[in-house]
Amino acid sequence: MNNTQTNRSPRRNQRTLLKVAEFTFYVIAGVLVFFSATPWVEVGHEIGKEIIATRFYNALVALPVIGLLFTFLRWILINALGVGLWAIVNATQIAPTLLAIPPIYAAIIEYLQSQKQPDSDNPQIAKYQKKIAEWLMAVFRDIGRYAAIAYVIELAVNLAYFAPYQGGWDGFLKDAPLWSPDRILYVQFGLMVASIAAVEIIFRFVLAVWRIFRAIK
Repeated sequence: MNNTQTNRSPRRNQRTLLKVAEFTFYVIAGVLVFFSATPWVEVGHEIGKEIIATRFYNALVALPVIGLLFTFLRWILINALGVGLWAIVNATQIAPTLLAIPPIYAAIIEYLQSQKQPDSDNPQIAKYQKKIAEWLMAVFRDIGRYAAIAYVIELAVNLAYFAPYQGGWDGFLKDAPLWSPDRILYVQFGLMVASIAAVEIIFRFVLAVWRIFRAIK
């Protein structure tokens, strides 16, 4: 009985440690994702300011109960817009790494090729389905280029948000391309780099763990 309990104890400790490690990872990943998405949420708020400027919106907000509802809906929409843009840009960034995994690459190729021969009885639906598949194949072939564009867009958004250069965005553009190292705000610069790299770091870590477990099995 004592030997059985002794054997079970290390297993329980291992399971506990794994759960703690898993929980810690989720917390860290959540913080990094929130941190990475924050500049994009600000983009959503900037777009939301344009909505506020419209007379129609101001007329709706002036109404007693409906105004409160529209204010709340606007808050949800502008945050969802920012998160949506962040998700699209970051998904494009990690796509080349994801497609480098042979099973995923093969599955996507097989799916897209099957969509080029649609089985729909409706000729219009079949036509659009084929066009979408061909467009996705074209994007798939040039995904490296799209990923590079996504990084440039994210860099621009983060430069505007963190302003790691004295004088902000205006000062950065004014001094380009002869930027002065003395005017760089290194804390902001570090935060900007962390924000841009956060999702890539999380993804590569998860991918590395997945490959380790796959090799063990």
